[in-house]
Amino acid sequence: MRSSLLFSTAIVLVLLFSCSGKNDKKEAAERYLRSQTIDYKEPVSNAESSDTGIVKVITDKIFDKTISKGVSLVDFWATWCKPCRLQAPIIEQLATEYKGKIKFYKMDVDENYNVPNRFKIASIPTLIVFKDGVQVEKFVGLQDLSTLQNALAKYK
Repeated sequence: MRSSLLFSTAIVLVLLFSCSGKNDKKEAAERYLRSQTIDYKEPVSNAESSDTGIVKVITDKIFDKTISKGVSLVDFWATWCKPCRLQAPIIEQLATEYKGKIKFYKMDVDENYNVPNRFKIASIPTLIVFKDGVQVEKFVGLQDLSTLQNALAKYK
C-alpha cells in the first residue's frame, strides 16, 4: 500500500507542476483524485465553522478560540490530497468514539495560511492534538486507527 500511495502522490505532483496556473494545478489534481476508486466526498463550504458533521470545519479566524479549552484534534488537510481523504473516515470514526470527550476539527490548508504556518505544517495530512490550546501531540502523514486511539486514550 505504501508504494501505491507514493506512486499516487508522484502522479499528483506531476499533474500539479505540469499545469500553468494555481487554479489549473488544483483543478488537475482534483480531477485526478476524483477519478480514483476511493469514496470522494466534496469538502464542506468555506464557512467559518460547520456543524454539518461530527468533525467541524474551522478557519484561521476562529482557531485560537475554538481549541482554547479541553482536548481537540485538528486535521490539517486539502481537497486534492488523497492521503488526507483516506484519513477523513478514520477521524470521523474517532470523533464518534470520543464524542463528548475530545473535539475534532479539520482545517483546509489551501484556504487558511496563518495557523498552518504557525505550526510549521509542511506535509499533509498533519494531525495535531491540543490540550487547553497547547500542542501535545503531532502526527505527520496518514495514520491508522490504532495509532490514533493509543495516542488519544490518555486524553479521554
